[in-house]
Amino acid sequence: ASYTISIRRNNIVISSDTIASNQFIVFDDIVQLAVGDYVEVFASESTSAGAIDSEISFLEITQVGQNLGTGISSWSAFSGARTYITNSFNLTTTPTAISYDGTVYDQNADVLGTLYWTAVNDTRITVKVDGYYRVKASLTTSDAGSNDSYSISLQKNASANLEQTTIGPSATLLLDEIYNLTTDDYLEIYVDNSDSTGSLANTAYIEITRLGV
Repeated sequence: ASYTISIRRNNIVISSDTIASNQFIVFDDIVQLAVGDYVEVFASESTSAGAIDSEISFLEITQVGQNLGTGISSWSAFSGARTYITNSFNLTTTPTAISYDGTVYDQNADVLGTLYWTAVNDTRITVKVDGYYRVKASLTTSDAGSNDSYSISLQKNASANLEQTTIGPSATLLLDEIYNLTTDDYLEIYVDNSDSTGSLANTAYIEITRLGV
């Protein structure tokens, strides 16, 4: 048996995947919506005998950032960014901060220019106002030798380890935490590989959203 799950906007598929029985799937993405758009989850099962567990299945949608327009110059209006890599990121045994090369959104850009993430400091996301921030990230390792290990750490200001873990090849790490950050704090993700042969897939991203804006 197989289950096909899709997310649709205005009945047009924007994301879809197929899984086996007794598995779960998580969709977590940023989508630009217009007034009147609607989002639905569709599911089908190959033998017409399956079911979706009603106790743990849910759909959540949250507005990210504000519609700032122009002319707002207060840092307190800024609310977040999501950056990603477009090519695989090669690793060595030396912990190296991931360099990002694009953004899905960056709410600073609407006002005083991009300051959460810049090409000048392409490893960093920097906050410009004190507050609580939700930090989300996804990292998938390559299928390098089975004895490899990948050490991953989320660091604040290149000194404080906020989170640290080790995973194996062909594995995915999902991070979703809330931190109290102060003005000009910056976050980076450092990664190394135990025998210098591994890499991260080009699906890696980090997202920061200010809470309570």
